[in-house]
Amino acid sequence: MIEDCAESGEETEELINIFSSFISDEISDFQTDVYYQNPSYLECSYKAGYLLD
Repeated sequence: MIEDCAESGEETEELINIFSSFISDEISDFQTDVYYQNPSYLECSYKAGYLLD
């Protein structure tokens, strides 16, 4: 997801952005199935700013 979302040379900043965003908390909540979701779904949700239905 970092490579797909980051511009060339901005990977470190994007890594920080992703780990500081809601998606990191959602993926880390093993009581839900988000951890097992398709990486494309996670990327689209991250870009949208919320978990997509």
